[in-house]
Amino acid sequence: MSGTALLVVVVALAGSTLGKFVCPGKNADPCASTKPGWNWTCCATHPCPGTYPPGTKYIDIALAAQWDTTTGEIFLYQHAVDLVNSDPTWFPGEIVRLHPVNTHYTHAGAINSFGCDLLNDDGSVLSPPKIQVLIGDVYSLECAEVGIVANVLDIPMLSGTAGSDALSDKTLYRTFSRTVAPTVYQSRAIAQLMEYFGWDHIGIFSEADAYSAGLRDAIMTNCRARGITVLATETLDVNSDGTAELTRIRDSGARIIFLSLILWDDNLYNIIDRLGMNNRKYLFLGPHSWIAAPSKHVPVGSTGTILYTDSENEIWKNLSKFWADAYARDPNLTWKYPTIPMSAPALWDAMWLAFRAIKNVSDSGLPRTGTNIVNAIRTQHFYGASGPIQLLPNGDRITPYNLMNYDGVSWRHMGYINDGGIDFRRHDFVFGGNRTDVPPSQASVNALRIAASTATAATFIVMGAIVAIAAATLLAFNVYNRDVLFIKMSSPHLNSVILLGTIVAAVYMIASAAAEFTADTRAFNSLCSLRLVCLVIGFTLSFGALFAKTYRVARIFGQKQMKVVRIHTATLFFYVGVLLVADVILLSVWSGVDPLHRVDVLLKSYAAPPPLSDDVIIQPYVMTCSSSNASVFSYIFYAYKGALILMGALLAFKTYHVNIPALNDSKQIGLAIYVCTVLAGVVVPVLSTLQPEQVDTSLSMSSGCVLACAVGLLTLIFAGKVVAIWNGDANLLTHTQGTKNTVLKSARSGLGRMQGPKASGTIEKRAPVI
Repeated sequence: MSGTALLVVVVALAGSTLGKFVCPGKNADPCASTKPGWNWTCCATHPCPGTYPPGTKYIDIALAAQWDTTTGEIFLYQHAVDLVNSDPTWFPGEIVRLHPVNTHYTHAGAINSFGCDLLNDDGSVLSPPKIQVLIGDVYSLECAEVGIVANVLDIPMLSGTAGSDALSDKTLYRTFSRTVAPTVYQSRAIAQLMEYFGWDHIGIFSEADAYSAGLRDAIMTNCRARGITVLATETLDVNSDGTAELTRIRDSGARIIFLSLILWDDNLYNIIDRLGMNNRKYLFLGPHSWIAAPSKHVPVGSTGTILYTDSENEIWKNLSKFWADAYARDPNLTWKYPTIPMSAPALWDAMWLAFRAIKNVSDSGLPRTGTNIVNAIRTQHFYGASGPIQLLPNGDRITPYNLMNYDGVSWRHMGYINDGGIDFRRHDFVFGGNRTDVPPSQASVNALRIAASTATAATFIVMGAIVAIAAATLLAFNVYNRDVLFIKMSSPHLNSVILLGTIVAAVYMIASAAAEFTADTRAFNSLCSLRLVCLVIGFTLSFGALFAKTYRVARIFGQKQMKVVRIHTATLFFYVGVLLVADVILLSVWSGVDPLHRVDVLLKSYAAPPPLSDDVIIQPYVMTCSSSNASVFSYIFYAYKGALILMGALLAFKTYHVNIPALNDSKQIGLAIYVCTVLAGVVVPVLSTLQPEQVDTSLSMSSGCVLACAVGLLTLIFAGKVVAIWNGDANLLTHTQGTKNTVLKSARSGLGRMQGPKASGTIEKRAPVI
C-alpha cells in the first residue's frame, strides 16, 4: 500500500477513535455519480428502506464499488439478494440487505465511505459494525486501503475483482478473501500463451494503480523465467494520455504488447491507431480487467485471459439469460450493456460465497463473528457461475483462465489455460490486421551483406595475379642476367628485393578482393591480418630497396673529392633489414595488443518487399577490418612511411645528375615516388569520405592505387633494362653519356678527374663496377 493510502487509514482511524468519521452526509443514491445519460438510480440499501416492516431482522452485506466506471454489476448483486430473500430456507426470519457504497476511486473516498456507510449508523469504530461481510467489487488499490481497516475491525471482506498479489499478505489483510485468482497466476497464463506461440519479445504498458503495477511486475518476472525478453516497460504518467509511453514501446521494436489496465479506454484505441500500431504488425495482450470489454474500439486480434467460465455451466447460462431479458425489457436495468460482463461470474460467486458462509456459521450454532465467517468462507466447496469454488487457506483462489480473442466483431472463447498447459477449443485465431498466421514478436532481420561486385573483385584478383606473374618473370630475368655488367651495375640483389616487394603487394590486392567472397569470420580476420602485413612489408621491400640503391649512388658520387667508395651489398641489405625489423615490431605490437578483426558496419535497414514486408526487415551491412586502436597504429605507420618517402625523394633529387643509366635509377625512382605519393595523397583522403555502402568504389580505389604503384614501379625500374638486354644496348648504358662540358661538370660534382681528348667532342668513360 502506498504511503498516502496508509496515512489516510491512520488518520481515519485516529479520527474515529476520538469520535466519529467526518461524514458530509449519507449518499441516498450511490449510483448518482454514474455516467451522464444512464438514468440509473438505486436506493441507499437493497431492498429499499420501508420495504419490510419495522423490527425486521437484517443480515447486512456491504457492496463497495466505483460506480463511475461500473458495467452494471450492481444489478447482479441485487438479483442475488432478491433470490436468497425469496427462499426462506436460507435465513429463516431474516432478510439480507445490501448496502451499496460508491468509493469514487479515491483514497479518502474508499476509507470515508467505509467508515460512514458500513460500520454503523453513528459512523464510529467504537460501536459494533452493522455489516456481516464487505463485498469489494472494487480495484485492488481500494481493497488494499479498506482491507487494512477491515482487518483491524475483524470484518470479512470478499472480492470478485481484486487480483493484486499484495492482498495475499495475511498480516495486513487477514480477513480478505477472493473468488478471483491473484495476478501472479494470470501472469503465468499470459507467459504460457507467449511461450506457446513463440513470442520471445514483449513490450509492457501499465497504469500506475496497485493492480496494474502488480500485474506488470508479475508479467515481467514470469516472462524472464521463460526466457522472454522485455524490450520496454512503460508506466502511464499521471499527466500523460499514453502517447509518449506507447511511442517508446513502439520504437523499442516490440510488436507483442501487454496492456496492464484496469479498464479499457476508447481513447487508448485512438492513440494506438494514430501511432500506426493498429495493423498486422502488432498484437495486444491483456488481463481479465479489460479483455472481453464491451467496447467495439478494441484493436482487432487483441488476445488475453479472463476469469474462468464454463460456457456449459447452467448457472452461467441462466445468469446470461437473465441479463439479456432485463436488457430487452429496459436497457437502463443493465446500465445499457446488452451482454453480461465477463467479470460477472466471479462477482456472482463472491456474493453467494458470502451467503453460504453466513449460513454455515448460523447452522453450526456459532456466533456470527468476523473470524468465524472468514473461516467459513475459506472452507466452502460449491459449484458457482465461474466453476468449482474452493479457496486456499489464505483466502486465494486458483482457477484456470479462459483464453479470449477479438476478431473485430466479438470476443471468442478459444480455450483454457492452467498450470498444466493450454486446452484449445478452437484454433482459428485472428490477429492484428485480420491476419490468421501467428505474428512474430519481432520482425525477423535478414542480414544482407553489401560486398563489392563479383566483376570488380574478380578483376583485381586477376590483375593481382598478372602483377605477381610479371614480377616473378622479371625476378627470373634479373637472376638469369645478374652477371651481365649492365644488370650487375644496377645491384641485382636489391632489384630482386624490389620485385619480391611487388609480388607481396600483388598478394595484398588478391587478399583484398578475396575478402569480398567470404563471410566466415575466421577467414575474414585472417585476410584482414594478411592485407595489413602485405601492404606494410610490400612497401618496405620495394621502396626500401629503391632507397638503398639511391643511397649507394649518393655515397659514391656525392663526395667533394674523388675517392674510392666501397659499399657492400650486405650493408644495403642491413639497411633494408632494419626497416623490416621496425615493421615486424610495430605489426607484432598491433597484432598482440589490438589485432584487426571483422567489424560489421550496419547500414539503414528497410522493410522487405511484399509479401514479407510486415514481418521481415532487411539489414544491410558491410564487413570491414578494424580495431579499437587502428587509427593510432595507422598514424604511426603513416608518419614512419612518410618520412621514408621523403628521405628517398631527397636522395633521388641529390643524384639525378649522374648520367650512368646502368648505375643510377634516380630519375625513375623519383618518378615512381612522385606517382605513388600523388596517388596515395588523392586516394587516402577520398577513401575516408566514401559511404560504407560504396564497397565497389572503395575496393577499386585502394587496390587500384596499389596496382598503379606496382605497375609503375615495374615499368619505370625494369622495363628499360629488359629492352636494353633485348636490343643489345646494355653495354653502351654502362658508360657516362654527354659532352665534354657535361663530363667536366660531372667530374666537379664528384665523378673525379676524367681523362680524354682536350678538343671539344663526345667523350665516353666506362664507369667503375661497384
